[in-house]
Amino acid sequence: MRGIEFQSINVLTDEGGLEELRRLGARSVPVVSRGNRFVFAQVISDVVEFLELDDMAGPVLSPAELHARYDHVLETAVRLVRQMPDEKLAVQLPDRPRSYRALMHHIFQIPTAYLDLEDSGITLTYESLVAPPPAEMQTSAAIADFGDAVRRRFNTWWERAADEDFARPV
Repeated sequence: MRGIEFQSINVLTDEGGLEELRRLGARSVPVVSRGNRFVFAQVISDVVEFLELDDMAGPVLSPAELHARYDHVLETAVRLVRQMPDEKLAVQLPDRPRSYRALMHHIFQIPTAYLDLEDSGITLTYESLVAPPPAEMQTSAAIADFGDAVRRRFNTWWERAADEDFARPV
């Protein structure tokens, strides 16, 4: 370990933490902050730079490697979602106001939001990333079918985008 002191705050259970997140201007988590500055912590290289660490953030994968890995994540998620008993979908996650149904849908909603951006030019928003499952999506099979459709859409997008320049930020 690096010996970096930090405080982990669950903004869902810590009102002061939620207020601090709002004060910083961050609309989602995870974030790493120092004073009045913050960086979203989804991209480890951003965190390394923000904290001024003398370290590599890990291997930089090619777009083809990222595609292969993400396709594997989607394939695995679909398989695992199919195994979830329907009667457990409404159960809330431990210490989170979110059901397994919402979490499993969210796995596939993230790529959906990015694909909507790529396919239609629709602005990528926090709301599009966290959109809840539609009311009719009430079974594990329905969520898995949605995931299968997202995976097919992702691979169709990749077929036409594989030769693009992926250096631009989204």
